[in-house]
Amino acid sequence: MAAQEYRNVIERRELAGVTVFAIVGVLLVALAPAKQPVAHLGRDLSRT
Repeated sequence: MAAQEYRNVIERRELAGVTVFAIVGVLLVALAPAKQPVAHLGRDLSRT
């Protein structure tokens, strides 16, 4: 979108909306909870 604005394909006011959505997207990724470790589904070898 920045390239389109630079080439005057879209209006400058549309770039502001794209910037807002980009910031919201980055914040959502940054605030997402960390993945929980997955337990191994195989046989527990420590009990043998």
